[in-house]
Amino acid sequence: GGARFFFNDHLSLTPSLSGIYGHTENEFQPLNATGEAVKSVASGTFVDWTLDSWSVVPSMELRYGWFWRRLLFEFSSRYNYFYTEGFASSSPVVSVSGASHTWENKLDVDVPLGWKLLGHELHTGGFLARTELFGGAAAGLNENHIYTVNGRFVLDLLGELWKVRWLGLGASYFFGDHMAGWSAGVDVNFQF
Repeated sequence: GGARFFFNDHLSLTPSLSGIYGHTENEFQPLNATGEAVKSVASGTFVDWTLDSWSVVPSMELRYGWFWRRLLFEFSSRYNYFYTEGFASSSPVVSVSGASHTWENKLDVDVPLGWKLLGHELHTGGFLARTELFGGAAAGLNENHIYTVNGRFVLDLLGELWKVRWLGLGASYFFGDHMAGWSAGVDVNFQF
């Protein structure tokens, strides 16, 4: 939860507080005699374990948005602090506790296309972001920063469907010095 405070038509600040529940499961599949031996000795301790955790995440975002014709550009800078603790583990040696920080700087562009589908205007756009990692997140991922490139194709539903600003499809590619990956799925944005 949080609230956005506007200083003028372009600049806003959003303090927020989030909670995260995590459930992690490890399932070891032996593929040879050595794996079978490891499973028989370490099952429930080093392999085949579960862990539940909780995190509290206070954050602060500063955002500046401006229009050029009908294109919306938004620059945002967001700091997140993650404090995480494990509260249930099936293994006596698997636990989690610690703190991490992230600082994301992002440029987002929303492009109205002027085309309509089902009576709603189609938009495209996306963002480019660099996220600095500190603490446990940096150590766990072996990265100091991650870049994200995102693209989306959505229907503008603002004022039509509860508090939904847009709904459509989106995809992201993220990469750092030692890792890379992608995600794709439903892209939904709420505006309260």
